Amino acid sequence: MPRDRVPPPPPTSVRLDCRDVPLGVRAAVEDWLGSPVISSDSRLSGFSPGAAATLHTADGRGVFAKAVGAEPNVVAPAFHRRGAQIAAALPADAPEPRLLWTYDEGPGGWVALVFEHVEGRNPAKPWRTVELDRVISALSALSATLTPSPLTPDLVGRATDWPLVTTGWWRRTQIDQLAGLDA
Repeated sequence: MPRDRVPPPPPTSVRLDCRDVPLGVRAAVEDWLGSPVISSDSRLSGFSPGAAATLHTADGRGVFAKAVGAEPNVVAPAFHRRGAQIAAALPADAPEPRLLWTYDEGPGGWVALVFEHVEGRNPAKPWRTVELDRVISALSALSATLTPSPLTPDLVGRATDWPLVTTGWWRRTQIDQLAGLDA
């Protein structure tokens, strides 16, 4: 199915706990890390029905990992695969966490992404001005680094490919400060 015809995963705002990821996927991540995961901090809110967590290993390493299977949303793994392609193609000087490793069981299976860990937390609700200012500053830095875009439309698509943009999401956010960022 073409990218512009695939619906996004439902915004459930509830993710899986990382302990609910199948044992084989967790074992593959630990094998790649080269050290057992001794603790994890799951991020239980978000738009993906999969798991997202900071993993802490016995050797003191911390990474951020995301994993999703075809249940409850059959297209969710495709979004992770595409995210991995985009993250891997970003220039080294882009101010964002590096994609370190990808695990992919193929069609119908699980996809896991492992990124550099960056300390942070979710913003308060409703957002506070200081938090919004930090996000806008980070987006501006990202825009400056990625303008002109080093990525092709074949890889990243166009803004009009995404239902959130074409259905007025930008207007509903009421974040006028983002209007000057390159689309």
